[in-house]
Amino acid sequence: METIYNDAVDILAKKYNVTEEEKRELLPSGRTFVFVSRVSWARTYLKKAGLKQKPKEINIAFLKQYPEFLEFQNFRNKPLKLS
Repeated sequence: METIYNDAVDILAKKYNVTEEEKRELLPSGRTFVFVSRVSWARTYLKKAGLKQKPKEINIAFLKQYPEFLEFQNFRNKPLKLS
């Protein structure tokens, strides 16, 4: 699991153009890297929101569990009122 996490840190660093200097920046405690800490907190928030698990397949049945999708679907199906 740690290998996957470390890979995620590297992928995010590349995606957001984090420099080597930025990756080496430490928190005031001097024990933890700032960027790694931020990725760790993001992972925590995703997990708490129930979004950390990657579904095997995203389809309509999967999306229907989210109220936002149902709202979008209902909005999309309403007839367009032209003035």
